[in-house]
Order: sequence, then C-alpha cells, then structure tokens
Amino acid sequence: MSWRPTFENESQGRDYRLDPYRERAAILIADGEVTATLSVRVETWWTRRSGYLWWKRWSQPFELPHGYMRFVDGSFDDWIVGENELDEDLKDWARNKLRYI
Repeated sequence: MSWRPTFENESQGRDYRLDPYRERAAILIADGEVTATLSVRVETWWTRRSGYLWWKRWSQPFELPHGYMRFVDGSFDDWIVGENELDEDLKDWARNKLRYI
C-alpha cells in the first residue's frame, strides 16, 4: 500500500495520440489577429481507486494535456483536458481548432 502512486509504471500510461502535442506551443488567431499564445504540457495522472491513509490503491497511470494560455492583454488561464473530453479535443486539435470556453 502506498501514500502516493509509484512512478515505476509511469511509462505504461503513455498515450501516443498525444505525441504531436507533447511540449508544444501555438499562436492563436481569431478574426485575423493574434489573441493568445498556447502551451501544452502532457502530465501523468493517477486516481485513487480505494482506501484511505496508507491503505490507498491507485489506478494505472494515464496522461492528460495541461494547457496554458497567455492572452495579448497579459491575462493568463490554464486548464486540464479531462478524460471524457480528450477524444473530442484531439479530433479538434488535428483540424487546428481549439474549443475554449
């Protein structure tokens, strides 16, 4: 049992669909003007399946993209693409589209 997940099997969770976007940056353009700079960092995650304190059991590792956006006015936002949205977002990214709400 572990307080935290072990990092020994971290490579088992590699999602090769994320390779084209791993550690990448982009310039976002809307209506012909640059609106923001986007950076994507792919992070390894685990979820706690059961247990408390030192009796925790962890899921297999999985990867999710973490987006960082700096707007031209100097403001900043970041988000993590959830497991449920990942497939849809990857389809959009392949078409050079970004859904941002």
